[in-house]
Amino acid sequence: MGRASDVAMETLAIGMVGDGVVAGTFARRHIMLWDFARAPRWYRRLVRSTAERPWLVRAIATAQAGLGMWWVYRLTRRHA
Repeated sequence: MGRASDVAMETLAIGMVGDGVVAGTFARRHIMLWDFARAPRWYRRLVRSTAERPWLVRAIATAQAGLGMWWVYRLTRRHA
């Protein structure tokens, strides 16, 4: 892969880490950002029921941040 795609992948990975940290820290607030008034009813119910389970949001956020860190590690090892 080229340098541009490596930069793009690392940017996405760093975004995953940051989003995971924010979601883990502010679980309910972060998930409620996805509660759109014009979304289908099933989607709004899913978002609201997830917001009632902050432990679930934190578990997913931890996995997301960990995956992002692993991805950055893999990318940097390729160029070391």
